[in-house]
Amino acid sequence: MQRFLFALLIAVFALGAFPVNAAASPSSPLCLPGTYAASAEDCLPFGPSAYLSQMQDLGITFPLQTLPSSEPDGNLSYLPYAYGRVLAQPAPIFSSIEEAQVGKIAKRYIEAGFDFISYLEVREFEGKQYVLIAPGEWMRRGDLSLGAAYALFMGLEFETTPERDFGWMLQAVQISSAPGEEPAFSATWLARWDVIQVYDRQEAAGLTWYLI
Repeated sequence: MQRFLFALLIAVFALGAFPVNAAASPSSPLCLPGTYAASAEDCLPFGPSAYLSQMQDLGITFPLQTLPSSEPDGNLSYLPYAYGRVLAQPAPIFSSIEEAQVGKIAKRYIEAGFDFISYLEVREFEGKQYVLIAPGEWMRRGDLSLGAAYALFMGLEFETTPERDFGWMLQAVQISSAPGEEPAFSATWLARWDVIQVYDRQEAAGLTWYLI
């Protein structure tokens, strides 16, 4: 499976990496930091102005532009349901507590897998607990791990369509300064659910790296 890593690329521009503007003399001063048309006649578009122009070509302006979005109301993430993880493989579902208690033929099964259920009630019967997952469907408490937590993250609400790809982190990761390089000891960490925008992609060492 291809791994996807996020990298913050820092461009370094050498004077010889850019053609000299034919309209400007080699003795002209460097352009002040900013972006300039190719026809600038009174300065050389190197140094900071070259960096800013290169970033502008990638859609990056300073200060960085945020997404046209907002966070949804946090109260919407709280649900009136309880969840549990299915442990039995497969897990039988019975029509009644009595049938579950005596082990009659199951109404149906939840096949083996990474399965979860929502439940309505937990009831004790003759010293054992049974879980109501739907009207007329009971499971043995021992086949379940109840109280499973769910993520409160709900994504974003957008006012307009974003200009570029975006995403959020599924796990904490430390950013790299260039594709294929290990992060520096002091490099910034991105936390889970941090939102990122994608400005460019590069392949390095068999991995896809993103300019964020």
